[in-house]
Amino acid sequence: MKIIEARLPQEFDKSFIVFQETGKFFPAPWHYHPEYELVLVNKSTGRRMVGDHIGYFEEDDLVFMGSRLPHVWVNDQKFLKGEADYQADAIVIQFVENFLGDKFLDIPELGNFRRFLKTS
Repeated sequence: MKIIEARLPQEFDKSFIVFQETGKFFPAPWHYHPEYELVLVNKSTGRRMVGDHIGYFEEDDLVFMGSRLPHVWVNDQKFLKGEADYQADAIVIQFVENFLGDKFLDIPELGNFRRFLKTS
């Protein structure tokens, strides 16, 4: 499977973007991008590939993905076949490391959060 570098839309007046991904299935291919990403699956089931991990996802899963970490969400066949009762739905938050400002992550109270971002 070929990996694609995704170019996410830059909204220069915003420090992060939040959007709802809704449809018969999650359409993004195997890809990576420099932004960090937090995904909450509201509806859908399937396989999730993040870095070297392959696992299953289901409703109410919350996943944090690091910068440049390859990932894809492959819905179960009932979603891919377009069966009428099945809709995929997720909330996605994407942000860059300095989305709260260049110095924010330097404060001592965020030491653990800095390490979390670096190891994600």
